[in-house]
Amino acid sequence: MSTALKMGVIGLGRMGQLYARTVATQVSGVYLYAVANLDEHASKQVAEEFGVSHVFADAYELMAFPELDAVVIATPPNTHHDLARWLMGSEVERVIAEGALLFCKDLESVGDIDNALINLHFMSGALGNVEENRNAFYGYDIRTKVLGSEGAVRAYQAGHSVSLRELRLSS
Repeated sequence: MSTALKMGVIGLGRMGQLYARTVATQVSGVYLYAVANLDEHASKQVAEEFGVSHVFADAYELMAFPELDAVVIATPPNTHHDLARWLMGSEVERVIAEGALLFCKDLESVGDIDNALINLHFMSGALGNVEENRNAFYGYDIRTKVLGSEGAVRAYQAGHSVSLRELRLSS
């Protein structure tokens, strides 16, 4: 029997609280172990509601916490790149992005897209993948995968729930 994956969530706004609630109540094999948020009230509320063991005011403190197995970054999009680079301990050496207009045909008139795939190639050899589409109940459906030498972690928003799987490679 495998040990539960100890998960941390950074950012406890609307999406962060959704991730925290889903990880804590709907995902087997995962334990919501730590949260980080600038708003101390939100952190305490989530910690009390879901029995979170560790609360941090700083995202970098949570990411440096050695007991965690995985982290969900649910902060504003403009912070994702720097947090991911720090968390991976590696710089992104190549980004490959593709976009398409699949659902919201009205966006064509303004030159916008409704789906994007972004692949991040880290200098360490790890790969990151972010998928975004506007065809979701809250505006965007976001799927993220990180692949490394020890396996992969995948998190995605599907309908009204988030699934997270740890796919450890056997040594």
